[in-house]
Amino acid sequence: MILLMFSVLMLVLVPYDAFSDTFRLVPINATPAYGDAWTCNPGFQKVNGRCQKVFLPRNAELISYASGWRCLPGYKRIGNRCEYYRVPTNATVNLWNSGWDCDYGYVNKDGYCQKVRVPRNGKLNSKGTDWVCQAGFYRSIGRCLPDNKPRNTQWSYIDQQWECQRGFFRSGNHCIQAPVPVNAMADQNEPLGYKCLRGYLWVAGQCVEFELPRNARFSFDGKSWECNHGFEKKLGRCVPIVVHTSKISNTLMTQSVACGKRDMKTVYGLCAGFYVIGVLQVCSDNPFVRGDVVYDSGVKSTVKGRWSKQGHLLAKDALGNRCDLQVD
Repeated sequence: MILLMFSVLMLVLVPYDAFSDTFRLVPINATPAYGDAWTCNPGFQKVNGRCQKVFLPRNAELISYASGWRCLPGYKRIGNRCEYYRVPTNATVNLWNSGWDCDYGYVNKDGYCQKVRVPRNGKLNSKGTDWVCQAGFYRSIGRCLPDNKPRNTQWSYIDQQWECQRGFFRSGNHCIQAPVPVNAMADQNEPLGYKCLRGYLWVAGQCVEFELPRNARFSFDGKSWECNHGFEKKLGRCVPIVVHTSKISNTLMTQSVACGKRDMKTVYGLCAGFYVIGVLQVCSDNPFVRGDVVYDSGVKSTVKGRWSKQGHLLAKDALGNRCDLQVD
């Protein structure tokens, strides 16, 4: 009789595992899981290797995580109890934090949901808890006043106000065109509103006449210079390419011309210690790349270089400064 009772007890505590064809120890009020794991049955939680019954207070429901229970909607957990709380008008129960949130267009004021008063020419913000002025108006002492748009301005959706266009700076309530320095010409496509004349380069805040080295020419846009065919740039000069390097260069040029698959890559990095970003033209059959970058000061420059490894290239700008760039 004792042996029979022991056998029945073993069958309860050590259920058969169909996955491993063995018996294993599973506590009472638990269910075997895959491998050696087991999970507590609903209404029980794991405590010190056993399945302990979950104490479920009034106005609560069982869950399979954390403490094993949570309060019903309309009740808030205080210690081990669920106490009723009042949901004000124009509010919705929040099931995640056992509380409530005011509806869109209302804001919590001392436990009540007060309607947001939107003035004329205003609108609710994205959360509905406050208001902002519509385009062309600015906020002032609870009102939206018209923002008289001066000439040469554009609307900033970030600052929610008018800002001067490129090439203009603010002076009082007007946008005045930036003064064009000597040896420069106005150009609204440039960040500063002007660019240096051809043959002049932007150096230290001014357009300085640049004397080309021997065997060199200005680039197409006139903002930089490059060496003639058969020469390469070294230390600000154009020196002849040695014979074997020239042969390699001619081969790469032939490949570049024959390359039918070109691609534009956005790059970023440092040139002469300054942050730059730009777009370079690459060819699958040519390790050399070239393109334009823009310094954080707004100055543009042509760069040329070659891939040093996957996604990384070494180049030089128009003045011969070293550039360490990566593909975005």
